[in-house]
Amino acid sequence: LFSIPLRGSLCCLKEVACKALLDAHSVQWLNDAFGRRAAVIVSAAAALAAWQKCRGADKPIGSEPALAAPGILLNTGARIPSLGFGTYLADGDELHEALLVAMSLGYRHLDSAQGYLNENILASAIAESGVPRDALFVTTKLWCDSHGTAATRRAISQSLSRLQTGFVDLYLIHAPDNQGESDSEIQRLRLESWMVMEEAYRAGKLRAIGVSNFEPRHIEALLHNADGSLRANAVVPAVNQIELHPHFDQRTTRDYCARMGIVVEAYGAVGADGLLQDVTINRLALEHGKTPAQISLRYTLQRRGAVVLVKSLTPQRIEENARIFEFSLSDADCAAIDAIVANGGERSYWDNSDVP
Repeated sequence: LFSIPLRGSLCCLKEVACKALLDAHSVQWLNDAFGRRAAVIVSAAAALAAWQKCRGADKPIGSEPALAAPGILLNTGARIPSLGFGTYLADGDELHEALLVAMSLGYRHLDSAQGYLNENILASAIAESGVPRDALFVTTKLWCDSHGTAATRRAISQSLSRLQTGFVDLYLIHAPDNQGESDSEIQRLRLESWMVMEEAYRAGKLRAIGVSNFEPRHIEALLHNADGSLRANAVVPAVNQIELHPHFDQRTTRDYCARMGIVVEAYGAVGADGLLQDVTINRLALEHGKTPAQISLRYTLQRRGAVVLVKSLTPQRIEENARIFEFSLSDADCAAIDAIVANGGERSYWDNSDVP
């Protein structure tokens, strides 16, 4: 252990972990001797090694890459991979190693945010992965405390610096809310941010721009002047990233986005409250020989036509989530899931319905 570079290869750490046969006492010793960072890395490698042993020694991670996620056409002419790897509430070495596993399995759409405080970790994992930057689709987002002309210009520059890249493939306003003290100020700051993003889009720093957690009226406000007239040369968002899953339908927002040519990107299709315990989801999982998470993700992708975001720090789950292109749901399956949210369902995450 003394000779292991802590930012060394996952394979090296895996071999050490296998030989050490780590238990709770060993992890505590690592933590005391070398700090939490060493314990986290070697523990994660041990878990990965154990999982690989179950899969078979002849099937190392990445030897069976996930099917390439089909691309969905954006209004920019570019394509966004229909499966994205999310990084919300993840950081440190656990996230770094999870990103390496994800990229080895074929994930190419990686989602971060200024507010997640992990853009630098994403950059480090990309550099170590060996995957060419042009083969990746990287998203980050503008946080609510950075709305306004000067603040947004600064935030874009800082995100590009942390990500160690000259451009991002998609840049989103994370939410319609901000630090404005009145309805009019909130709307003004949000529009200023969007106009700065339009400039950066035209300059090539942001290959596509979009929004997150926006309702139709929030998007309309970006496209119009204060007097209600259509802004000259306004850029229609390429993406609206929203909570969407079998327990929350978002029909009004989805229909609006379809009319406007805005791609819907779904989060929450695994982590929403009670979703993986749903009776219908579990019945279909049993019938298809899949996990409840795979059924929920497949439904959101197939029935709703949305890009889906997934997040896990567990190698087995990362691979399972990538294999949603290997099966499909029947019309009857989808109808059964449709019936779960006949009344539209309920949110589990961020509610911006009261934001002006």
